[in-house]
Amino acid sequence: MIIYNKLTPVTQSDTHSKSPLGVQGRKAFTLIELLVVIAIIAILAAILFPVFARARENARKSSCMSNLKQIGLAELQYVQDYDETYSGSFRDNPGTDRVSYPEMIFPYIKSTQIFTCPSGGDAQRFNNNGVQDCTPNPITCKAFINYSYNSITQFDIGNSNGDRSNNPAAKITDPATTILIMDGDGKNNGGAAYYNTWRSNETDIVGSYYGNTWVGTRDTSLTPTRRHLEGANILWYDGHVKWLRNTAYSNGSPYYWYITKPAVP
Repeated sequence: MIIYNKLTPVTQSDTHSKSPLGVQGRKAFTLIELLVVIAIIAILAAILFPVFARARENARKSSCMSNLKQIGLAELQYVQDYDETYSGSFRDNPGTDRVSYPEMIFPYIKSTQIFTCPSGGDAQRFNNNGVQDCTPNPITCKAFINYSYNSITQFDIGNSNGDRSNNPAAKITDPATTILIMDGDGKNNGGAAYYNTWRSNETDIVGSYYGNTWVGTRDTSLTPTRRHLEGANILWYDGHVKWLRNTAYSNGSPYYWYITKPAVP
């Protein structure tokens, strides 16, 4: 059997259409197309960058909460070793400056980095009352201390133990709702911020409560410092740590600051 192949003649136009891509086969992007691509990238960046920044701050917030949790455990160990009494914000040391609370509880922590908030650091470091004096504070004087001790139980006069606030555990009427240590800023607005919060004008509470007038302002308060997503991390006397936007109680009062609670919140 004989099979005939039918050959189809190849024209010049077919040769051009089937040839590999050459100069005539490429097509460049137009200016409009490039601008559209750039605009899309810019929009995506504007959406994603804040998300990434928030994620980073959430990580710092978690690290800060871990720091405060360890400080809380150290305080509870200190209480067990010192007749059921908290360290307080400092201890007077005759002939030198005060011994700061980080120095006092350091044996239970073994790390000065615990006292530094990842969102605070040197820029918000406390430097008052000898906290950077290496004579009374040989271990923690170089630390970047970013956490402030609650020394308020009454308006502008500290508590019954003075602004040291080395309270007996039995005196804390409601540990779960009483601030112990919180985010603080040693250089906020150029104010005189201390590693112990002992005056109402260093707080974020404004108004008259329990017969006293609190003169802090929410916009310029020194403690707590809202450096974590417009809020602050707070260590409470029972050892738990919680993030809050402000320290006002549900009725707006400074109830959380008082060691001995008022009869009515």
